[in-house]
Amino acid sequence: MKPHMRRILFALLSAALVPLSSSHAEPPIKIGVLTGLSGLATKWDHYQNNGIRLAQEELNASGNPVEIVFEDSQTTGSKAVTAFNKLVDIDKV
Repeated sequence: MKPHMRRILFALLSAALVPLSSSHAEPPIKIGVLTGLSGLATKWDHYQNNGIRLAQEELNASGNPVEIVFEDSQTTGSKAVTAFNKLVDIDKV
């Protein structure tokens, strides 16, 4: 291959690998998590929440932005309904 052709090919490949402007980036996907941040199941939900945060970090690092919105069910049915309604109506997840 001639030297000028190599330069043209290199320029084309370099341009193709340049990331797009951040203004065209996709907004993060919002995910609502209804969990017991307080109440009887706090200890076990803590482990679950750590796993969710770890998955979020991995997804964000791989270029798949995710926003997690946690709501406290307080480990009771009536509080869980209220928290769910907040996730849907206010947080828009």
